[in-house]
Amino acid sequence: QQPLCLMAMLLALWYSLFAPTCAVPVFGFAMFFAKAYAAATGRKVLLIPCGLTTTGFSTASPNTWTAGPGSLRERTINRANAAKVLDPAITLKGILWMQGESDGSISATYAATLDAMIADFRASMTGGTNVPFVCGGMAQDYVGVNGALLTIQAALAATPTRNSKCGYANPDVPSVLTTS
Repeated sequence: QQPLCLMAMLLALWYSLFAPTCAVPVFGFAMFFAKAYAAATGRKVLLIPCGLTTTGFSTASPNTWTAGPGSLRERTINRANAAKVLDPAITLKGILWMQGESDGSISATYAATLDAMIADFRASMTGGTNVPFVCGGMAQDYVGVNGALLTIQAALAATPTRNSKCGYANPDVPSVLTTS
């Protein structure tokens, strides 16, 4: 039984794998998702951590999700492709995205920027052409009444209407993973 690969791009408040104060890797909602998926399917799951705290499309290079040499986007694609090289039987089954808090300054273009990255991931990751992409919404107590963050939250929620094989994990509506 070969492991399935769930790309875990966990940003902002959720991910601190490389934080010097973190003794144990933290995978945010990806670990919960992976455990539920494994329990429901009986499959092994490989998480590829790619996020870094307080990064966004508008943060400085190299810790940006904007395309470019050495960017987080490029490193994510390289990690996914390296996993496939190490074990060709690995199947990329999904990308989990939790980000938006750092991009208030580009809220007007956030949706188009996110869509371009989704297209880039799918085109550049081996076996990723039709990979599902799940956006996690930001916590409402964090978003509050901040206009820029409300715009980003709306862009995240509408991602499935702009892109095929995309989903939105609404932080206000807890749900249980089911298989069909």
